[in-house]
Amino acid sequence: MLIWSINSFELPSYIYTGIVLLFSAYLIFIDMLKPSPDSNVYNRKEVKIIRTYHLFIKYPMGAKLFSVILNTFRWSAIIWTPWLYWNHSWILGSLLLFNFIFLGNLAVKLDPIFFYSDAVNRGKYQFEEELNDLKNLCDKLWKINTDIEHSA
Repeated sequence: MLIWSINSFELPSYIYTGIVLLFSAYLIFIDMLKPSPDSNVYNRKEVKIIRTYHLFIKYPMGAKLFSVILNTFRWSAIIWTPWLYWNHSWILGSLLLFNFIFLGNLAVKLDPIFFYSDAVNRGKYQFEEELNDLKNLCDKLWKINTDIEHSA
């Protein structure tokens, strides 16, 4: 798209920005549809984790893929934003910059084990407790699902 926009600027820029914004809006929308886990089965911390990382817990492979796609779109803003500003397309450039700045948290929610493991490996140990809680909950949910499948 970027190469196409060198010859014909407006159409590829609008198409690319539209794709990025539609994908981001879709992710924001599905992230807002949080489940209501049973407080009799899960403690308060587990309920918070389930509500925060529900897409990763319910669809682990899809959430990881969406995280990669979202980050690809986010980091492409480093190239697209100056290009759009250079061509006096302030609104499109600002939208991509906004997308870059504010959707990093959503990318972490979609693949928290990758991001928290990376942070802990880099010496940011404040994320270690969250990582361990998430792994324990995933193991617990996996065990519950395995027990249900074996009893059926």
